Amino acid sequence: MAAESKRFTTKSILKIIPKMEHHNTSIWCQAHNSAVDKKLQTKIHLYVKFAPKITLTIAGPTRKLVEGSDVQFLCLTKANPPDVSYRWFVNDQFALSELTSELWLFNITRRLHNSLVRCEAQNSVEKTEESKALNILYKPQFKNRPKNVQADSGSYVTIICDVDSNPPPNIEWTFEKTKKVMSSTSNLTVLVSNATIGRYHCKATTPGFGEVNAEASVSMRGKPAIDSPRVQYGTPSETVRLECVASSVPVADRIVWTYHGTVIGTRNDQNYYSVLEDPTEDGVKSTLIIRNSRQEQFGAYNCTASNDYGSDSIVIVLVPKKDFMLILAIIGAVGGIIVMIMIFSVIGFCRRSTSQKKKKAKSDFGAESDMDNKQSAAARESDASSNVSDIKMETGTGSSLSNYRYKIDYGADSLTVTTTATAVDDQNPRSTTPKSGGGSQTTLSRGIPLAGPVPVDPRYATAGSYLGHAHQHNVMHHPLANGSVISDYADPLNYVRYANNHHTVSVL
Repeated sequence: MAAESKRFTTKSILKIIPKMEHHNTSIWCQAHNSAVDKKLQTKIHLYVKFAPKITLTIAGPTRKLVEGSDVQFLCLTKANPPDVSYRWFVNDQFALSELTSELWLFNITRRLHNSLVRCEAQNSVEKTEESKALNILYKPQFKNRPKNVQADSGSYVTIICDVDSNPPPNIEWTFEKTKKVMSSTSNLTVLVSNATIGRYHCKATTPGFGEVNAEASVSMRGKPAIDSPRVQYGTPSETVRLECVASSVPVADRIVWTYHGTVIGTRNDQNYYSVLEDPTEDGVKSTLIIRNSRQEQFGAYNCTASNDYGSDSIVIVLVPKKDFMLILAIIGAVGGIIVMIMIFSVIGFCRRSTSQKKKKAKSDFGAESDMDNKQSAAARESDASSNVSDIKMETGTGSSLSNYRYKIDYGADSLTVTTTATAVDDQNPRSTTPKSGGGSQTTLSRGIPLAGPVPVDPRYATAGSYLGHAHQHNVMHHPLANGSVISDYADPLNYVRYANNHHTVSVL
């Protein structure tokens, strides 16, 4: 009993708050004393239930939100138990159609810029949520366009270039008169004077999204200033309109028309005149209407505009339009005549140039035609002289003349030449035969001798030498000449007689 009274019981208590990271982990407990070297140990496995842990992200590689694009949000959770339900909110507005871990927003606009997208996830333990502000990129756009301002001389005015874009735009104010940059902020303050009144241009530029432009005018209060043509035109017997444009700040509150010192356009003369007033960008336009205008109504009219700061007047001369039209007609006629003269001059020059070219071409062509005609005539003459069917020759010595006649018989397949000799006395012609007999006959191949040498008696084969102009290029060998040289013959239609040593050669 004493031994048992020395036994001790030891209890160790570990207090922890279970967390998500403790889930699926083990806790060990070890015990030992000096009596036993071996340690005793045990463990406990933790199964921790915890609410969903949310990670809200934007799907896609760039994860940039640009106006006009579609965007997907992902609600990634870690929970135990893992059975989780989801709900989405945009600026605390419940997205009823989205009950999963994904949310789609289509065609996002700048109105959603800086909006909150919230995801709620809930399991059996608890409900948790995560939100994300939207950073949407968009091009510059005027929230409020600059407005015209009016002020007295020496006072300060401020014009604002209110542009919205993401990222913020770069602002630049430029004065129209000097083209100088006056400010690089959205607000421009101007000291009103004659040198500073005018138009100011605002340009807002957003990198990657382009630029927008607007303008505003700074006006100084003062009396009206009339800016209208001093000569205006109308057609007699028709309705005529005269215009008087007055610019001022404030706008002219009274415009009066007078003619020859008499105020017109009132109720007393409304059958003849009437006045209409229309606002303009920086003042008012007064139009005097003259009904059924007469010749005596053409002349000088006075227009006077006034406000609290003073007045301005101008004399407008109404001129009949027909005079003006006549001047235009005369100018047009003179211009037309000048143009016609220039056109006709150009046409005449072109025709002369063409005529000269044609004459030159005809001259060249005529020279070539004359040459061709001459060559053609020579060829025809040669052909005519060569188409001879009979050739006759006469020779004689002393008081007698031997006449040799050559007749050519054109047979069916050959050409036959017959030579006949006849002795003729100077006074008593008589017939005889040549020494060689009653005659000779030579048969040639078929054809008509159009050119070249002719057959003659061998005794007179060299008669061509009497001609005095035989050349080696004009002679040919002929079978009937027995090897002698005969020059080219002359035209057989001519009768040629050569006398030498009482010898006469006649060619018929």
